[in-house]
Amino acid sequence: MTLRRHDAGPAGPHHRRRRVQAGDLELEGALGTDGWSRATCRVHSFEAAVLDVLSLAPHIEVLEPERLRATVADRTRRSAALYSER
Repeated sequence: MTLRRHDAGPAGPHHRRRRVQAGDLELEGALGTDGWSRATCRVHSFEAAVLDVLSLAPHIEVLEPERLRATVADRTRRSAALYSER
């Protein structure tokens, strides 16, 4: 998968490589002026990738594959709805 990660998050600049459930998160390229940079991760399990991304939210955004991005977006919307109903 390809994602954007924010410098201030748990996958920040001092974590050039981070072990996640889905595989190894390898950070690449320079940090952008907006505080975000790109990262790649080989995914061994789709569900593990979903859980990894959700556990790092809001410091990570899936760019591709689209199916993973859509699944994370759907679960995030459903979760937010639970907290906004009260």
